[in-house]
Amino acid sequence: MISFQGAYEECQEQTGDTSTASLALFKSWLNRAVGILRNDLGREYSIEHITGNIVASRQYYQIPEYAIRVVAVSILQSTQRYELTPIYSENTWKRINASTSDTATIPDYFHPRGKDEVGLYPIPSTNITSGLEMAVETRVQDMSQADYTTGSVTVTAGSATVTGSGTTFTASMVGRYFKVTDGSEGIWYRIGAFVSTTEITLENMYEGSSGGSKTYKIGEMPQIPEELQESTIDYAMFRFYMRRKDANLAAEYKSLWDGARDMAKELYANPIGSTVIKSKIRSKGIYGDSYDDNMTLS
Repeated sequence: MISFQGAYEECQEQTGDTSTASLALFKSWLNRAVGILRNDLGREYSIEHITGNIVASRQYYQIPEYAIRVVAVSILQSTQRYELTPIYSENTWKRINASTSDTATIPDYFHPRGKDEVGLYPIPSTNITSGLEMAVETRVQDMSQADYTTGSVTVTAGSATVTGSGTTFTASMVGRYFKVTDGSEGIWYRIGAFVSTTEITLENMYEGSSGGSKTYKIGEMPQIPEELQESTIDYAMFRFYMRRKDANLAAEYKSLWDGARDMAKELYANPIGSTVIKSKIRSKGIYGDSYDDNMTLS
């Protein structure tokens, strides 16, 4: 995997251009490439599942800001999953909610209200911890953060806890990726939770060697499959050399970029026969904007 900072530094190294103006362009082009690839991957790839608590007597639940729309809602009770029936008509929803006293342990219907809420009917009568699961279509969120490497960390094999020394971890780091950089472990782990400025929790257990005072890196990653991440650099190089009017190098990088787009469409955009898991579970609250790239070499 390659972080946002790793990608724009690679652009600088390949071009030999470290100017502030070009850096801003590299960052913009990298984000543009992610958006184009996300569009190529198809809407199914943009679906994520988020979970939350069912609260007795509470009918409406917040949709995360990173979600475009709710695709499906289900209730998880013990080992049983109940799929709710969608009601998209506002008039129909108002009609079945004529009586505000209707309650049930397991609701039958859901209704996306506006752009930031989903309603359940009948109104839940029982608390269910982590009982609400929503499948949402997500937006592409532009990357902007440099890698964070301040201080050192202690990690333990088989534990998801990362303890920092001299660190200032923040809640905004949730969703970014963590890697020990002392040479003992090269795997990136997604950050699942923020505990304090000196503690974060990984989504999966750490598999490397236990130890303290380890150097590390927390990086922002493009929201595309790992095998496509380096192709964002090819797109930035294509745009860079187009601006420099170097047709040969522009054509070389455009060929690499086009190959990556073809692969994305072939492997991911077709839901039949794909070997890729196109959704992932998230416990807390992230954009599938449509992009079109009509640039051609002249």
